[in-house]
Amino acid sequence: MIKIVINSDDIREIEKCLSRFKDAIISTFIRETSYSLDDVQTLWSDMIRFIENFLDFTKATLNIWRKEFTLYQKWEFNSTYDRVPWGKVLICSPGNAPIPLIPIMLLSFSAVGNEIILSPSRKTLNTAKLLFECISRCIGSKTEIAFYDKGCKNAMKEYVETGKVNLLYFQGGSKFRNEIYNIAYSNGVEVIFEGEGNVVAIIEKDCAIESTVKELVEAKKFCGGQMCTSPNMIFVHESILDVFKELFLKWSAKCNPISVMRIEQIKWIESLINDGKLRGYVKEVYPQNHTLKPTLIEISKLEYVKHYLNNELFSPYVFIVAYNDLNYVLHLLKTYWKYGLQISLFTKNKNTIDKIKREIHVGRITININPTYQNSLLPWGGYKLSGFSYVMNFLEKATKPVIIESNRGDKK
Repeated sequence: MIKIVINSDDIREIEKCLSRFKDAIISTFIRETSYSLDDVQTLWSDMIRFIENFLDFTKATLNIWRKEFTLYQKWEFNSTYDRVPWGKVLICSPGNAPIPLIPIMLLSFSAVGNEIILSPSRKTLNTAKLLFECISRCIGSKTEIAFYDKGCKNAMKEYVETGKVNLLYFQGGSKFRNEIYNIAYSNGVEVIFEGEGNVVAIIEKDCAIESTVKELVEAKKFCGGQMCTSPNMIFVHESILDVFKELFLKWSAKCNPISVMRIEQIKWIESLINDGKLRGYVKEVYPQNHTLKPTLIEISKLEYVKHYLNNELFSPYVFIVAYNDLNYVLHLLKTYWKYGLQISLFTKNKNTIDKIKREIHVGRITININPTYQNSLLPWGGYKLSGFSYVMNFLEKATKPVIIESNRGDKK
C-alpha cells in the first residue's frame, strides 16, 4: 500500500505560512486577474478547506484503496491491486485559478511521493510563485519540488519531448489538446488533460425561478465568468423566458462592472454578436448598454445554437435560447456539443435528472445550485474536448493503479 509522507506537523506549517502571507498572495492575485476581493476570498476558503481536511481526506481514500487491494483475490488469490506514485510529474497549471489549485495539486502529488515540476501560467506567475514558496518551504524536504517560470510550452520541450517525466498534468485551453497528446504519447509520457468547460445550463418550467436566476447571475459575476464551470449556454423553457430575462436584468443591474483578464476576448465576443445579428442568429443582447456586467446574448432560434455551442465566452456574457422540447435540446447537445465537463440543471423533475445522467456525457452535474460552486475535496474530471481526465479526487490523480500477480493459481 502506498505511503503518505505528509503529516499533521506539515499541514500546520502550511497553514501558518499561508496565513502569514495571505494578504500578499491575495493582493498579488487581484492585481494579476482583476478579480474582486470577495471572489478571491471564496477561492481561498476552498483551498483552506482542502488543506484542513487533507489528512482525513487521505485516510478515507486509503481505506477505499485497502478494499481494492484484495478486490480480485477471489479469482486469483495471489493477486494484488495496488497504487503507486507516477514518479516525476510536470504540472502545467492555469492562470485563472492558482488559488486554490496550486497548493492542492502540490500537496496531493507530493504526499504520495511524486517528484514535481510546477509550470504555472505566466498570467498569474507572481501569485503562483508565492504559493509555491509557501508549500515548498513546508514540505520540500519530503520530496523534490521545482518551479519552472518559462511557460508550459517551454516546459513541454524541456521535460516532455525529452521523456524526462512520467506524467504531464495539464490544465488549460482545449485548443492545445491534440498537440499535447501527440507530444506526450510520442515520447512515452502519460497525460491527464483538463481543458475548457463550455458549460451548459437547462432551466425547466418547474424551477424556482427567482433563486435560479440569482444563482446564474452570481455564476456569471464570479471571477468575471472566467471559471471553467461558468455557464456558457442557457436553455430556458419558453413559458418562463420573459420572466427569466426580466429577473436576470434586475439582478445584473445590482452588480458592479466586472474586469476581465483578456480584453481581446471581449472584442471577439462583440464581433461574434455583430456577425450573429447580421446572419439573424442573434436576436438581442440584455442589457443593451452592457458594461461588463452579467449579460445575456439571446439566440433567435433553437436550431441556431449549433453555431455557438462550442464558442467558450469565458466572460460575464452568456448565450440564452428558448426551448419547448427537452428531447430536442438533448439531441442538439449530443449532436453538436463537443465538451463534457459539466451540465447544470434547474428543475424539480427527477426524471429529467436521470435522463441527463444517462444521455449526456459529462463529468459533473449540478442541480439547483450555483454552477461555479466547487468543493475541491470532491472528485473532478471531464470528457471530450473538456479533457482526458476521469472523475477522480486529487490523490487518485496523483497515483496509478497496478495489478501484481505471483505464483498463479485459481482459488476454487
